[in-house]
Amino acid sequence: MFPDDRSRRRRELVTVWALAILAGTGIFFFFLLTTGGLLLAVLTALVAIAVVGWVHYAFWGRELAREVRRKDDRIPPPRRP
Repeated sequence: MFPDDRSRRRRELVTVWALAILAGTGIFFFFLLTTGGLLLAVLTALVAIAVVGWVHYAFWGRELAREVRRKDDRIPPPRRP
């Protein structure tokens, strides 16, 4: 067949994602059973930290980055000898 066939590439992509999801689900449930639910507590804490970080960036970080960019535009570049 043709190596650049779009349907073949799409089929390969779907197969890879399906296998990754199946393997990831199996590993997740294995660790869930072996740790007795501790894994869920750790994942919940990581998600909470990520959400708090995103909210912090959305409120303050983006504006701070814009302010620094504005100040950098006003500062002339250093002279080279």
